[in-house]
Amino acid sequence: MKVKELKLNEIKVGKRFREDMGDIEELAASIKEVGILQPISVDESFKLLAGGRRIAAAKELKLKSVPAVIQKVSGKLSAREIELVENVARKDFTWGERAALESEIFAIKQKADPDWSQRDHVNYLGTSKGASGRRLQLAEAMEFIPELAECKTQDEAWKQYKKIEE
Repeated sequence: MKVKELKLNEIKVGKRFREDMGDIEELAASIKEVGILQPISVDESFKLLAGGRRIAAAKELKLKSVPAVIQKVSGKLSAREIELVENVARKDFTWGERAALESEIFAIKQKADPDWSQRDHVNYLGTSKGASGRRLQLAEAMEFIPELAECKTQDEAWKQYKKIEE
């Protein structure tokens, strides 16, 4: 397995099973800000195995090339298994993990720039002010009320936090 910078026009996308591409504009904004963090995967003939959303975002940004992992694939089954694993085996953050990470980023930014505000934070992360503010409040609250982290959803934790606050 090796990583190579491939020109977009060299990549053969072919039939993909993911039809709902989600928010490509948000992904494109992230790529513009920090670059492509995870290379796409292609076989030795540059047929796309995983990374259709990254390709779409790169095209939207009019990038000429993307980093790609070139994998030796033994056939169609192996190619489809890679596509499946890439799209299913990932695990998103829990609401608590995301809140804690966003809070840490906010603190680091504020330390570097004392004028860093929640508005700056919202613009930086591309989230809504309400959602971001709630996550920051919950992250702080979890330091004093650790059982909030046991809530299944952010909404459930928020309701519990508000009851405790009353």
